[in-house]
Amino acid sequence: MQHINRSNLRKQRGVAAIEATIVLPILFLMFYAVGEFGRLLYQYNQLNGLARNAARHLVSYTSTNSTGIVGVSTLVESQVRNMAVTGQLSGGTPLLTGLSTDNVTLDVSQSLAILSVTYDWTPMFGESIPGFFGDAVDLSWDITATVSMRPL
Repeated sequence: MQHINRSNLRKQRGVAAIEATIVLPILFLMFYAVGEFGRLLYQYNQLNGLARNAARHLVSYTSTNSTGIVGVSTLVESQVRNMAVTGQLSGGTPLLTGLSTDNVTLDVSQSLAILSVTYDWTPMFGESIPGFFGDAVDLSWDITATVSMRPL
């Protein structure tokens, strides 16, 4: 059995604090990155669900003939836009912060109805961080959910 010398213990006293000072910022940055990535995936999933449900509503109220889709009424178009933002036919609050009906594009042509929703995703702690030489690094980008369906 090896004998522990008290002088060796005194030399090791501050090592744990120094190691924690080095490792903890990196560990917290990794936790933040994993949390932000999870938040990004959640919001992307929300956006896809909204777009899918709005496209189903759009397709169920389109009229077709032998050449393809005839058209969509303005009421249905406004309902689809609102549904792609709030999940409801009219009224409601946006399910994603900053999402509006301006972010929704509809393309009803020939035999396909295409609905696209674009969302400007930003991290929790800001859109940009200061970079080197005065140029800020932009941390936000657009998430786009596109759904195309054929009317029945």
